[in-house]
Amino acid sequence: MSVGWRKLFNVKDGESIISSFRLFLRNAATRLAYLCDCCPCDEKGWSVIMLCPCTDCGVFDSAGLGYDAVFPETYPSSGDPHPESGRRMWDDESPRRLVRAIEIRENGWPGTDACISGVHGQYISAIKYYLVSHADFDASVSIDLILNGTTIKTIGPISVGANEEYGWIGRSVLYEGYDSGAGAEESDVWYINANVNSGLNVLDLKITYDGGDPDHQLVRTIRTGIRIYLSESPNMRDVLVLPSSLNNAGCEIPIIDDVTIMARIHTLKGPFDTKADAEYVRDAWSTMINARAAKCECQPGGCDFGHTLGYDFAWYVSELGLWALDGYGGVGDPRGTWGCDTAYVEYSVDKGTNVLLRKVSADGTVSHAAATGVLAPCEYIGAYATSEPDPDDPDFNAKWGFSGDHWYRDPPSNDCPFCEDPNDPGADPACIYSNDEWDAIPNSSAELEELLGGE
Repeated sequence: MSVGWRKLFNVKDGESIISSFRLFLRNAATRLAYLCDCCPCDEKGWSVIMLCPCTDCGVFDSAGLGYDAVFPETYPSSGDPHPESGRRMWDDESPRRLVRAIEIRENGWPGTDACISGVHGQYISAIKYYLVSHADFDASVSIDLILNGTTIKTIGPISVGANEEYGWIGRSVLYEGYDSGAGAEESDVWYINANVNSGLNVLDLKITYDGGDPDHQLVRTIRTGIRIYLSESPNMRDVLVLPSSLNNAGCEIPIIDDVTIMARIHTLKGPFDTKADAEYVRDAWSTMINARAAKCECQPGGCDFGHTLGYDFAWYVSELGLWALDGYGGVGDPRGTWGCDTAYVEYSVDKGTNVLLRKVSADGTVSHAAATGVLAPCEYIGAYATSEPDPDDPDFNAKWGFSGDHWYRDPPSNDCPFCEDPNDPGADPACIYSNDEWDAIPNSSAELEELLGGE
């Protein structure tokens, strides 16, 4: 271990000006800084949040860390399947998913990429790195991505000229000059599937330049930190204190239940200057905050339970070798599935021996479903027959009969305990708190300090 000084810069009128120095510890062998830059005290804001189900069933949700990488997980339908996903870009049977990328930059401090923050269950799905040779000789370049001392991905060797601006690593030859409509950065990713531990993680990008002889060798290492909050997967509707920077208004938080689904962060109070302030507010007003989260905010809705499933008419699906069974929600309104975008759905059916259920998940995965079960948000089941239904068959019900029901697993609450005035004779009986009481709970460190009299 050794000690060094880190120069912190501010940029003014396009010029970098040294604003301060920071003492830091570094590895004596590698001369790389330990992750002092990722100390939790570096987080600038903390909020009291709850986790709400996502209402978008697109296949673009991802628990990957970092930033959106505008690139599908698939090759074009005219090319070979992607070697890792096995999918093709425009194949209707192979849904597209946007990955998320960590952009690793040289000399990135004190930029926003000095440390990546996430929560338990998020993983590294891709990185982005723009390679500019630092060698004054032609070289064969190998690049290793090292997570907590273990190499998780290697690319190369790549032939790079002396001081050449090579470009993005991981570029697919299939995508050179191919306009997918996904944007200019469609190939600026490097696919990975690596879990990260709770707490601090060290992510190194090691670039090795080999010029072919001992006098032409160069190794450079870029270090990024990943801090993972929470030690286990949270539950939907949990009230937590997390850094405000995690609230990107996206479906980024994985909830690992019977299946993995995505949640979004919904801020209840904050941001506060410190984690301690946010935790104080959460604990001091826990009764009201928990009641608000459980009964008032992000209630499930938008689920259509007003139609039947089963046989009203059937049509043959040649690629499946099955007859799809459609029921009716109304005259001329065929319905072929049960499920909901925004809530868990419980279902139970009795069905004939020639009827089966197929479930389609949010990412397009298809599987057989049991006669009784729970559907996660964005999962849908449909009924299919293994033979063509014959309404004149005396054993029709035994072969193709279908009955059952589906409903919210966790029905929406109709008893939110907040209203304008709980003492109003016309107020809902469930109301025990006024909206003014909720507004009086501090929403910032300044409000908390004022309420506590400057303590």
